[in-house]
Amino acid sequence: QLKKEWVNGANAFAKAIEINPELAHAYYLKGLMHVNQREHQKALDIWNKGKDAAAKLNDIELQGLMTGAAGTAYHELRRWQEAIAHLEKALQVARELGDRKQEEKHLSNLAAAYAGSGKPKKALELCREALAIARGINDREFEETVLGSMSSICNTLSAYSESIQYGS
Repeated sequence: QLKKEWVNGANAFAKAIEINPELAHAYYLKGLMHVNQREHQKALDIWNKGKDAAAKLNDIELQGLMTGAAGTAYHELRRWQEAIAHLEKALQVARELGDRKQEEKHLSNLAAAYAGSGKPKKALELCREALAIARGINDREFEETVLGSMSSICNTLSAYSESIQYGS
């Protein structure tokens, strides 16, 4: 039943795009529908078209969201360099817009991509940045998430005393 609802939702967004190809938010949402069905390549194809539509509208925020979402999809596909490139660009957009919430999210996702690509020290550095932002904007839930990531990365580095510190 749920799969049918997702398909219906994706079809509705496809129809909206067919009616108005400049409806950039529909591309973003349709891509998310595909991600929820673990169809990451389809989502990437849609977001690439959506970024073009958002660029025509000069919607930098939406371009950043789709770029970050694409980075996360590339991460899921274990295409590390593409994930890193997209997430760095999304991070740059978030910083330009002064969006601290998106900045912390993109830093955390970027850290995960670096960890996945075998660069745990860089991942830990990015987690520290995300943690500072989370604490600065009083985002306790995200702070806990980042501390858990830092603990896992420290385990990878065999830095057990730091791992205990972040995990507690």
